[in-house]
Amino acid sequence: MLFVLGAVVTILFFLFRLMPGGPLAIHAQGLTLRRMRSNMLDVMKEDFVIMARIKGVPSFSVVIRLAARNALLPVMTSFAIAVGYGVVAQL
Repeated sequence: MLFVLGAVVTILFFLFRLMPGGPLAIHAQGLTLRRMRSNMLDVMKEDFVIMARIKGVPSFSVVIRLAARNALLPVMTSFAIAVGYGVVAQL
């Protein structure tokens, strides 16, 4: 009985420590998506994307292989900072 009670208390402790991270993650996700859209719009106007379209590369390949890779660099940096902030805010 004591073991079960200790397990329940431990689970509740970790649950209540992790619950405040939800709103922080949602907030960070909104900022991340906005930054990704902005970066994709900027990258799609770059010369190498226009040249790939002129050469006849399929549109899906241009977006995924060329544009998204370049647009993800600043997004992943901001996402890592947001995750770090969320971890530190939990402590």
